[in-house]
Amino acid sequence: MAKRPLRIIVNQIYSALKDGPLKASELRERTTAYGCFFDFAISYLLTYGIIRKYVKDKEEYFELTEFGKNLPTDPDKWISEWINEWWVWIGW
Repeated sequence: MAKRPLRIIVNQIYSALKDGPLKASELRERTTAYGCFFDFAISYLLTYGIIRKYVKDKEEYFELTEFGKNLPTDPDKWISEWINEWWVWIGW
């Protein structure tokens, strides 16, 4: 799994959630990732506390946390740095 595609998908998810909470199915439709790669990007954002997941009416929703809302406006600046750290943390 390459760092660059992960950075692109994380950026897409982050940008989609700027407008407010989304159902998991809607979020999948707005990104180019699918399957386990989408789940991997979501787990990355959940691990760092940038997004949170909750269940409402038996549907999974995702939204930005307060921390995620207050990050710098250009996500490429922090995404690349954090992915490099995370890559080392998971042992790759």
